[in-house]
Amino acid sequence: MIRHALDPDQLRTDIEKQDARWFAKAATRTRKFVRLGAFDENSSIWSTAKPAFMLLQQNKCAFCERPFTGPEESRIEMDLEHYRPKSAVAMWKPPAGVRPYPSLTGDASATGYYWLAYQTGNYAAACKICNSDHKGAYFPIAGTRCGDPDDAAALAAEQPYLVYPIGTSDEDPEDLITFTGTVAHPVAADGPRHARGALIIDFFGLNTRDQLHIQRAEIIERFGKALIAVADGHAEAADHSYVAQIRNPIIPHAACLRAFKRLWDEDQQGARRLFDACRNMLATRLLDPTAAGLGVGIP
Repeated sequence: MIRHALDPDQLRTDIEKQDARWFAKAATRTRKFVRLGAFDENSSIWSTAKPAFMLLQQNKCAFCERPFTGPEESRIEMDLEHYRPKSAVAMWKPPAGVRPYPSLTGDASATGYYWLAYQTGNYAAACKICNSDHKGAYFPIAGTRCGDPDDAAALAAEQPYLVYPIGTSDEDPEDLITFTGTVAHPVAADGPRHARGALIIDFFGLNTRDQLHIQRAEIIERFGKALIAVADGHAEAADHSYVAQIRNPIIPHAACLRAFKRLWDEDQQGARRLFDACRNMLATRLLDPTAAGLGVGIP
């Protein structure tokens, strides 16, 4: 997960390209929800903003960085996710086992954050696995859940565990989660930021989804090959191009690749071993497409 730069004016322009009156319609609907004290409508219009968020997020899921095709083709395979749920919020139950975060992560709410249903600062484009299979109606917090649309201080004090990766309103996800090989782990060794990073990893299944491990390994293999070629003195022009673009946010699983590059800079031999391990894992997958538990690295 990486932070995506936000240009509010550009986002508004991109949404208005889809519907020039979208923001006016959104404001009207929001006033209705506030008057009712709940989210209530038969048809929604937030999907109009999907292409704008896909562009903003470099055609990647905001949470797992799985790549999509272009904005138009991705209307089916991705959702415009509400960071804070627009209606009822369910109580999230952590997975079994010892975890560095509490078992209680916020009360359920019958009405949720209805006043944020049409706030673009509450949107992110997410793959259906992250949104439907993992996030759903959950929004774990360390503080007290806010239920008052007029209490901005209470909303700010909720202490969400999930990070909002668009703009600078929240922590940079890369300050919370890093990678060793294809395996995600918290940056902080302990404390609240360790708990937050660990919960995000568990919440979205960032270490339990083999597809993510395969895609991360493919990225490490592609760019690792270029790094090795440059270091060993037999690089071609394409290798230099790969190395020059290694921090480009458009790259799928950019956070994983950036962590690999940091390892390369600090411990090249260790990085080469991880590169070899990724290649071996990918080769194993070719020989046995049913192979599971494919993570490469130390959690």
